[in-house]
Amino acid sequence: MKSRNSVTAFLLTLLVVPVEASETTDNSTEANSATHGPEVKVTVGVTDVDNIFELGQPGLVRLLERDPCNLTNGRLTDMVSTSDRILSSRIALEQSVGDLLGRKATLAGDLTHHGYQDNPAASYADGVVTLTRKVGEEGRLRLRAEVTNNRFRRNYLADVDDINGNGNIPCSERQYAAGIYDEQEWSIGYRHRLTWISSERDLDIHFSGGVLRREYDQPLQNRDREGWFGQLGMDAEVTPRIAVEVAWRHDTIDAPGADETILVDEILDGDVNDDGDTERNAPLVTEVDRSKDRMTLRAEMTVKVADDWRFTTGYRYQRSDFLSGNVLDIDHFSVVETEERISASIRWRFARRWFATLTLQRTDGEDIDNLGRDQVETEVERISFSMRRRLR
Repeated sequence: MKSRNSVTAFLLTLLVVPVEASETTDNSTEANSATHGPEVKVTVGVTDVDNIFELGQPGLVRLLERDPCNLTNGRLTDMVSTSDRILSSRIALEQSVGDLLGRKATLAGDLTHHGYQDNPAASYADGVVTLTRKVGEEGRLRLRAEVTNNRFRRNYLADVDDINGNGNIPCSERQYAAGIYDEQEWSIGYRHRLTWISSERDLDIHFSGGVLRREYDQPLQNRDREGWFGQLGMDAEVTPRIAVEVAWRHDTIDAPGADETILVDEILDGDVNDDGDTERNAPLVTEVDRSKDRMTLRAEMTVKVADDWRFTTGYRYQRSDFLSGNVLDIDHFSVVETEERISASIRWRFARRWFATLTLQRTDGEDIDNLGRDQVETEVERISFSMRRRLR
């Protein structure tokens, strides 16, 4: 079992460094403190989600009915409710670190805790640390680390025990384990500012690349992933009140591809495990490979409605092409997974350092436990409200 506090402690250490630096300068003059102290932002929010485990209709019904068998075999362990209210708290710091190799640099970091009220086991923390250095007059080089700690998605089939030896695995003969993982993403990027429309509007071109890694707790290591990604984007100021951002990203994700026990409907597929029986839930040990190529397109438009009001709308499309070469890997062989997300938010600055934001979001995709021929669609709606205070 991995240490659950190591990643959080790492992020907290990076966040505390600028604070300690500012406390040192506080011993001098108040002016120096204002110059060298970090910018601090604190955000608290609440989000209502109607399908927090991203289940298809069969999964939602199963969770609502709470069959005692699924409670015993671990399929519904720590999955209390389909919907939930998430309380989030975030602290963000940004500190100038002076010249780095002759150029101005900024260190920024934030740490967020997501507290699930009805499903406390789903609570987790994530954070970001970014180092940005000026390059030339219009360029910025950025190093970035994103970390997610102790994320519980749902329970997955881990083992089966054919107690009566009849070649069929009912609910009582299945064993599920918690899908808990830690995730890291490290990247390097460059942003360059241009001008367009008679030099009156800003246009930023940015690109980045990096590596990612996800590690699950035992016994679900075959769900681990690692890989690399590249991203290209553009931010444009269309008018003094309208800005747009578009981005394209490609991920190549590798999974271990080890043997797992899966359940196969031999009524449709025939006697795939060669045991002489044809069963609806037949156990089959075969190579399961979750490696995939993923493409993500994202577009966002922000409109400055008034001096203190901003409206933002966004769209994201994601397509994952699984790379499994095993025809018996029925959930991944020649499978395409897609997801569409639309969002809209309104932000109000109601005081000099106070901001309130209301966000609506809808995601349509597929249930990750029901891909392939038996693909099941999912829908998730989120409504969130947050308040942010800039301390300095």
